[in-house]
Amino acid sequence: MRALAGVVTCLMVVAPVVPAAAQVPPGLMQWLDVETAGGETFGMTPLLMPNGAKTSISVVHGAGITGLYELQRVGEATGAVARTAPGWIAFASDRGGRERVHVMRSDGTEMQAIGPDDARTAWPDFSPDGRHIAFEYGEGGAVDIVVMALDGSFITNITKGGSQCGKPDWAPDGSQILFSSGVEGTQDLYVARPDGSQIAPLLVYAGSDEVDPVWSPDGTRVAFRSTSEGRGDIFVCNADGSNPTNMTRHPGPDYDPEWSPDGSQIAWTSERDGNFEIYVMNADGSDPQRLTDDRAWDSRPAWSPDGTQIAFDSDRGGRWNIWAMDADGGNPHKITDDRETDHCPCWTGASGAETTTTPTTAPADVFRTIIGAPGSDDGSDPTLGIARPMVIACHGAGGLKRVVAVASNAQPGNMTVTPLQPLSDKLVAVVIGGGSMAGVIEDRSRGLFPWGFAAGGADSMIVLLHAKTGRVKTVIGVTGDDAGVESADGRLVVRGAIVSAVDRRDASLNYAATQLAEVVVQSTTGEIAMVR
Repeated sequence: MRALAGVVTCLMVVAPVVPAAAQVPPGLMQWLDVETAGGETFGMTPLLMPNGAKTSISVVHGAGITGLYELQRVGEATGAVARTAPGWIAFASDRGGRERVHVMRSDGTEMQAIGPDDARTAWPDFSPDGRHIAFEYGEGGAVDIVVMALDGSFITNITKGGSQCGKPDWAPDGSQILFSSGVEGTQDLYVARPDGSQIAPLLVYAGSDEVDPVWSPDGTRVAFRSTSEGRGDIFVCNADGSNPTNMTRHPGPDYDPEWSPDGSQIAWTSERDGNFEIYVMNADGSDPQRLTDDRAWDSRPAWSPDGTQIAFDSDRGGRWNIWAMDADGGNPHKITDDRETDHCPCWTGASGAETTTTPTTAPADVFRTIIGAPGSDDGSDPTLGIARPMVIACHGAGGLKRVVAVASNAQPGNMTVTPLQPLSDKLVAVVIGGGSMAGVIEDRSRGLFPWGFAAGGADSMIVLLHAKTGRVKTVIGVTGDDAGVESADGRLVVRGAIVSAVDRRDASLNYAATQLAEVVVQSTTGEIAMVR
């Protein structure tokens, strides 16, 4: 493994151009979903930024990085969102003309829209700790399951192009999310970790649909709807998918099972009496009782955490709203009253003290692909299928600004990343080592732009970037172990066996027609001032 010898030592004794101490930003871990060729792990090294910087630049490193997806913040900073009190209900609504997840107190007050609004949203479900929410998101056959932090800090797609995924449900311990998917042609049941890893089938029946899954409160059983024995019944199986048992066995279609908090009962929706109504039965399927009796459509029950009430959606009065009733069907009352459609309620199961946070504004383009690891090192093949060992990503308040791919044939485990002190309030720098460096490839609004080195490559390279935009300003390639970097008098000086030095004025001009011994760079502009 080779790196620039003496870099850290030089920078420790030579004062940076900006005398104030550099800040280490939190990095991009909460903003990026990194896709690797073989599911390898990855890490991130944040660069040192000038004090007061509003951007964060990090080097993402791992084996075979093939894609980088943005996990943008969502929501609007219009008020605080309560996230752990049990008196809160989440639901989907198209009020305002755009369908989004909403949260409110159980009496309908303090309502807040959160999450993306550019596609259909349905079936929100609180995590056990009340800090995250999973929901359906997408249009047509491209419906995925996404997970969002209620404080607006991140959103991630856990199924990534799944086929008609539906109704997520968190495991009681928060370790898995249960959902249905049509990836095999019919709807079947799957589980995944909340970060989207370890997706696995739970129950697959050929020729029938299994949907609306929900864990029992103790996590040992799963209730769901299946068409395997008719028009649609409520089944219960073990948590591993074994021993599926029909609980309703009725010619009238049944839907939407929901366990009571103590696991003794299951509420569900049924058409058995000619209309959509809410029913309840014992967990073994005995003693079914009808709870609602209205000419309107009542459906999708959700128990309160203490088991005393059931929320549901209904089009009573000609408009879809969220309603609630006592667990025995008494005292039905409207919670929301809007001319648009409110549906799919979920009561938070968290029991801790109430806390609040404020979401922040962000673009609505939630799952925009930023880069897919550019193609050939000379930029002639802009395909997105070649894996890269590292990428450099710049993130600001408005989202991901820029991605730069590192072109190298080095083994990822041998590569090193050394952040340098900021050169000024405009420039930051990093040394990337490990051998076989071919340069970097910049994503200029999807147009790939190569910063290549002379034949033979370099053992290490210094990359200078604009602190605000992440644009590449200068790239310097060095070979061998005997090299040094220092910053003084408004300039960055690199000494050693320099094989390439390129700045942004003319990235096609490579100063290293012959090997250089020293390169001096202006630390405010990144322009090469002198070579020798």
